[in-house]
Amino acid sequence: MASVVQDAVVSIPNAEAYCFNASSAFVISSMYVDEELIRLYLPSSIGIQFHLPSLIGKFVARLLLPSGVEFPNNLPSYQTSFISEFMDFGIKKHLHNNFCSGNLYSTCKAIDRPYLNALARYNKLLRRGSKQWAIGPLHPIATMIKDDDPSNMINRHECLKWLDKQEPNSVILVSFGTTSLSKEQIKELAIGLEKSQHKFIRIVRDALLKEGEQVQIPKGYEERVEGRGFVVRDWAPQLEILGHSSTS
Repeated sequence: MASVVQDAVVSIPNAEAYCFNASSAFVISSMYVDEELIRLYLPSSIGIQFHLPSLIGKFVARLLLPSGVEFPNNLPSYQTSFISEFMDFGIKKHLHNNFCSGNLYSTCKAIDRPYLNALARYNKLLRRGSKQWAIGPLHPIATMIKDDDPSNMINRHECLKWLDKQEPNSVILVSFGTTSLSKEQIKELAIGLEKSQHKFIRIVRDALLKEGEQVQIPKGYEERVEGRGFVVRDWAPQLEILGHSSTS
């Protein structure tokens, strides 16, 4: 957690902290344009802070974009993309960015060069670490598991064993990563999948829940979709699920 890193940086002489950003430079820089500079306070030499009005903030944000950087006008804001609990979690981590000496991005200049340039400019303006490195992408493109290894058959996740019994290209994977859904959205999604009559694997793990808590799905849901749907409440081998012949 960012707060733990902050304590370490303060207590250890000459220590530096760097922020690893798993999202693409395009996504992060678009958030700066959409909201960040609207809420931005510009530090002056006398420590006075002021907020830019929304319309002016957006204009200034786009004015500061380096050459070659363009964003669609209809991108959804991150405030409408995440529920309030996830937003609060992100803001709490965001408060410790003053201790960041630089940023690491899971991308490369061949993919995100213009947006990396935009982030470098914004971070310098906001005094959030002028150093940055593009060290990715760090996403695996193949599994390291050998199909002929007998131990793999014993230790395989239950959802993979379930997939083995399904027809080719007959199952869809439903997962929203670390994005949290409201109770109403969880219910509506569950009902939609049940009524679709399509085979599915649904991952309902929520990173914001406390230890021991579970995402609440409709009562009796797993029994009603048994044989057609598989619900995963913990970590799931998504790369292996997507690479399975039964996944469409």
